[in-house]
Amino acid sequence: MIDNKYKGLILITPAKNEEKNIELVIKSILNQSLKPNIWVIADDGSEDNTPNIIKKYSNTYEWIHLIKLNNSQKKRDHIFHVSEVYNKAAEYAINLSNELSIDYEYIGILDADIILEKDYFKKITYEFEKNQRLGIASGVIYNYYNKAKERSFFPRGGNRVIRKKCFFDIGGIRLGYSPDAVATALAIVRGWEVKVFEHIVSYTIRPTSSAEGLWRGYYLRGISRYHLGYSLLGFTLSSFRLLFSRRAYLLIPYFAGYLSCCFKKEKRSSPPEVIDFYRNSIKRWLKGFN
Repeated sequence: MIDNKYKGLILITPAKNEEKNIELVIKSILNQSLKPNIWVIADDGSEDNTPNIIKKYSNTYEWIHLIKLNNSQKKRDHIFHVSEVYNKAAEYAINLSNELSIDYEYIGILDADIILEKDYFKKITYEFEKNQRLGIASGVIYNYYNKAKERSFFPRGGNRVIRKKCFFDIGGIRLGYSPDAVATALAIVRGWEVKVFEHIVSYTIRPTSSAEGLWRGYYLRGISRYHLGYSLLGFTLSSFRLLFSRRAYLLIPYFAGYLSCCFKKEKRSSPPEVIDFYRNSIKRWLKGFN
């Protein structure tokens, strides 16, 4: 049975002004058939009741830990600052597991607006045990309200699980733009497999990139694509799905973000191997790479 092989999981979650969502997320973890050994929720300077809600549960469950980060920024920064929050939460969780002599094989990353099905961790760790080369994986994400599926070729950033060996092989959570996309590229380049499993389900309580409004979210996404190394052709092709959706108007901020970096001739901040990976993504796409 998978439970006999399971070596433990530590989970990290960044949270900022999530009082409407965080309790639903916490309850979905409490309901897991396979629970984390440690769950670190990093409150990033919330101005609402978020930390009090988390504290209520951390006082009850000793494996839930609240850490408060000092953040003077009023708005969310989904570009660079978010990587710092992930990094600090992961560092705290890893150090804590070492101090408490808690063994673990997997590191999970869960956003504060995503609800997991009851057997999420049980199913996904089973897939890891079946394939020792699997480095990063996630389930699919559906919209909580209309059940629409959010498609992605690569594991999503907000519901992913990373094998411990892969995590340290790729240098943990890198500071910079789109840390999830950087991690995926580094894992593939270094010989790990990454997968999205259709039979493992989670739900987002709000649309992707909408925490500060979809317009700003897609502007920041365009900037991130630039720094990942997307060529203009690759970036344009990546926008086709949006072009034929009901939100085609979001192409305006999406391209504005990318082109603003082009006009400034900004130096791309991702590691060279990541830039090469995404710059050549169009070639792999044409060959049926997924």
